[in-house]
Amino acid sequence: CWWHMSIARTVISEAMKASFPATRVVNIDPKNIDESALMRTIVPALQSGEVVAFPTETVYGLGGNALCASAISKIFKAKGRPSDNPLIVHISNLDQLNRLVAPGAFPLPGTLTRTLCDRFWPGPLTILFPKNERVPTNVTAGLDHIAIRMPAHPIARKIIDLCDLPLAAPSANRSGKPSPTCASHVLFDLGRATEVQPDAENSFKFGEGTGIGFLVDGGECSVGVESTVVRVEDFKILRPGTVTLEQLKAIDSRFQLLSVVQKQFTDKKDLSKEEEKDLAAPATPGLKYKHYSPSVPVYLFNYQDNLEVLQSNINSFIENKLQIGTKVGILNIHKELRYPQSDQLMLCDIGDSPSAVAKNLFAAFRYFDEQGVDMIIMEGISEENEGMAVMNRARKAATEIL
Repeated sequence: CWWHMSIARTVISEAMKASFPATRVVNIDPKNIDESALMRTIVPALQSGEVVAFPTETVYGLGGNALCASAISKIFKAKGRPSDNPLIVHISNLDQLNRLVAPGAFPLPGTLTRTLCDRFWPGPLTILFPKNERVPTNVTAGLDHIAIRMPAHPIARKIIDLCDLPLAAPSANRSGKPSPTCASHVLFDLGRATEVQPDAENSFKFGEGTGIGFLVDGGECSVGVESTVVRVEDFKILRPGTVTLEQLKAIDSRFQLLSVVQKQFTDKKDLSKEEEKDLAAPATPGLKYKHYSPSVPVYLFNYQDNLEVLQSNINSFIENKLQIGTKVGILNIHKELRYPQSDQLMLCDIGDSPSAVAKNLFAAFRYFDEQGVDMIIMEGISEENEGMAVMNRARKAATEIL
């Protein structure tokens, strides 16, 4: 027989908390936010330069005061994140932009940038602005632009409001691993079994950081992939997300010029000089380092209009693997596809719409890691609408694209 399972959503158990006693978990209901609980623990931590993991609508973020260089350093150390990978700064109102952007860069009514703000904020859209001198250089990896968004998640907005600070916040995972879409993912990656000694924070490497002392558990993220990143000045989407190319083009005729910077880590193609510039000194996360990868190889099969061709390609690939005892996990999207019956084969249903797949993708990668599969197969989807974001993340995670 073969297995067909949906993703098990992991709630933080008392036993899991006990495994990471040096990470304080604060449970907050997004529909009934306990401000006093945040004021007792989370807000003082952020105001004193500590870092805190908290939910946004996209993925969980690891936040620190965006105007404090030492707090930003702690973010990089906690994740094991390379210092040349810039951060996105989160705000809760437009007035906070004035603390971050260069004189004259505030988006005035009638400008293209303000149109984007008015239409998509709060929400999963990040916009690049010229930065001012108050922003530490480690936020932007030394670049002169800063990436900013206004999250829609009520807990994220409330924390920023109560702190009265813009918060730099990359995803709250170990660098290179799948982004966390629930608090248990964060605790598994960044939970501390013991307190970190000050000198230990000076020694870390990619994907192996110092962890975190504070985590706000606000349940599952509703979107599941990181925000769309737009650079208005040259009409570039630097990272596709669930604010789609189609939606952006519909906002203003000038956005018909939008192009998408794509990066995958199986690339062998020659790059143009413009592409080399974008990727060598990336203005946004996701353009330089391998991301989103589970611990086993991921094989991505490109979408085919004829699903029979897609099914034949996958079945031909896995036939030999199953015969030699390889445990194969398939991220199942197209319910019409049929696979051989085998005790070594596990199917995980991650939805049949682009938005559902986006929400479930990272959790499914983690789920298959927990199940101990030897490899993961992903069925490709059309790149229309949210499908572009899904395939962007899948390509970055992939060991091979077939």
